[in-house]
Amino acid sequence: MPTTTMNIEELKHKNKDTLDKLDKHAKYVFDFKDRQAEKFFGAMSPKTRSIMTFFFSPEYDYNSATETFDPNDEVEDLQLTHSEIVRKVWSRNQLIMAWCFLIFMSLASTIMSSSFSSYIVYASSEFSQMGALASVQIVQSCIFLIARALCGKLADNFGRFEAMTISVVCLAVGSGLYMGIHNIVTYFAALAFYSVGDIGIQMMYEIFAADTVTLRDRTFFQTITLIANLFTPWVSGPMVAAVLKNSTWQWGMGMWCIIVPGCSLPFLFTLLYFRIKAYRMGLRIRRGDPNRTWFKNTVTGIIRMDLPGLVFLCAGLILFFVPISFCTGTDNWKLGENIAMLTVGTFLLYVVFPLWEFFFTKHPFLKYKLMYNRFVTVPGCIIGLYNMAFAIYHPYFQTWLLLAKGLPQARATNIHMAMFVALTGTTLVFSPLMRWRAKLKSVLTWGTILYFIGMGLTYEFRRPEKPLSTMILAQVFEGVGAGLLVIPVMVYIQVVCKQSDSAAAITIYYFFTSSGTILGNVISAAVYRNHFPKILRETGLFSEKEIQTIFSSIYAGLGYKIGTPQRAAIGASLNTVMRSLLVGPFVLCAIMFCLALTNADINLNVAQRIKRASEQRKMDENEGSTEENGDAGLVVTNSFEEKSAGSSDDKKQVNEKVVQAV
Repeated sequence: MPTTTMNIEELKHKNKDTLDKLDKHAKYVFDFKDRQAEKFFGAMSPKTRSIMTFFFSPEYDYNSATETFDPNDEVEDLQLTHSEIVRKVWSRNQLIMAWCFLIFMSLASTIMSSSFSSYIVYASSEFSQMGALASVQIVQSCIFLIARALCGKLADNFGRFEAMTISVVCLAVGSGLYMGIHNIVTYFAALAFYSVGDIGIQMMYEIFAADTVTLRDRTFFQTITLIANLFTPWVSGPMVAAVLKNSTWQWGMGMWCIIVPGCSLPFLFTLLYFRIKAYRMGLRIRRGDPNRTWFKNTVTGIIRMDLPGLVFLCAGLILFFVPISFCTGTDNWKLGENIAMLTVGTFLLYVVFPLWEFFFTKHPFLKYKLMYNRFVTVPGCIIGLYNMAFAIYHPYFQTWLLLAKGLPQARATNIHMAMFVALTGTTLVFSPLMRWRAKLKSVLTWGTILYFIGMGLTYEFRRPEKPLSTMILAQVFEGVGAGLLVIPVMVYIQVVCKQSDSAAAITIYYFFTSSGTILGNVISAAVYRNHFPKILRETGLFSEKEIQTIFSSIYAGLGYKIGTPQRAAIGASLNTVMRSLLVGPFVLCAIMFCLALTNADINLNVAQRIKRASEQRKMDENEGSTEENGDAGLVVTNSFEEKSAGSSDDKKQVNEKVVQAV
């Protein structure tokens, strides 16, 4: 018996040695580019090497993203990070259960979001405003920008449960309003509530992942919330077609006010349970002085949310960019209402908002000090340019599929979602490789290259004579490139920020995405409004009234049968517009590639170890401060947490190894 046990142990030891050798050899192969880069920089003169290193291989200080503890901080600034509280309160099995509930909720919200993009085409046509599709996207992107900041501040100042609850309620109200709208004004009111709820829920998925998952595994777990994209085309496409056949688009959008809140109840109850459990353990999640009343702490939290700044920014963006999208290429600049909107929007956006943010509020819209960090701004610009390139042509992509390609609604929705399927699948497939390699610079670089290739294929295969399969291939290439950009960039920004700033880091990430989307939609609206009617006139097949009808409603274009000269002219005109819309993204992709080369090659393993070590030191210092000062407002208890194994000497050895790894 002892001999058998010894043989098993020897076999395990041999297998471990073999795996270690394979891992070492594999990493040696993958590090080929790093060795070549060292030779390349080593062959340069010292001055040239320092310049090239600064631009293309900058050094990163891992200690810049560690938690610090200042005993002189105010009471309201002393708190545990949410990730620390999760480790104290939640067990592994409870986290698995919570993630199952979150995935169940994300299935409903993802299917809802994918179906809404199809309903919007018919909703805008209902009010003869198909030409305003990109303008609708501008308004929605502006609301998204504000909603993300608002949700991040809610999550930080009040709690994760409160932020998720408010987001679900807003989505339910917005979806419910869609069922009763009959004009463009009420449509925008419903859009505002829906946008706040939808983007708030998505952002809470990211924040929950940041609280509960290590840096190495974060790419995979943040992608899990999008797993419904893998089968959404086979669900949302037939569903949209069935709803439009048997009911109306209002009901198709409004039914989600029941479905999504119902699917969110298990996750919300889980968050509430552990919120109460942490409170009973004496762990404070919400900022505030425990010596003040609940009402005063709530008022303090509201003040920290910077609501006036959010209102100034949202109103300024909408009033400035929407008139530009409507007026470009027309004489509408002379209209009084457009002049008034541009004037007020310019004043709010470029005068009132900056003055308020830098001189009047103590809690600005964004943590601007984080944006001074090059390793936050550069990847932020990459994801901003990606969203700008995507938003330039995508608002009218499904319209092009329906009119130029003559596809039925279900197939058009499937192709429209092909990119998102590829994006989700790519991130899921490559996340184990990202975890093993623990470096993201090469991932981001390859993402920009593949997205550029996909954009080129979309430009080439948009022609009517090209088979539909080639367009699907182009969308898959775009999705693969996007899959190596969207989530990895978010993780990269979180790595270089402190864990306590995780919500602020995600807010900054979405600030860049929304800014790029807004600019892209402005360009898209301007090109479509300026080119499409003009090209239709040049065909000589339509009267001015017919041109305006086709321009404003998809129903008018679909009314012409496939094969008629009029339908062919509409398809050719839209194809020319798509050609113009796809030129700009080429330049943006080239800039994205250059920016990707300037990122630091950060090691996620080293960053995770150093962050964990700093958090442990902070917790120890907090406990010591509480023991010395008594009940000074910060309550930290370890009664429900298993003590870390090892003595103080062991901890010192761990810290020394971490420093050596850096």
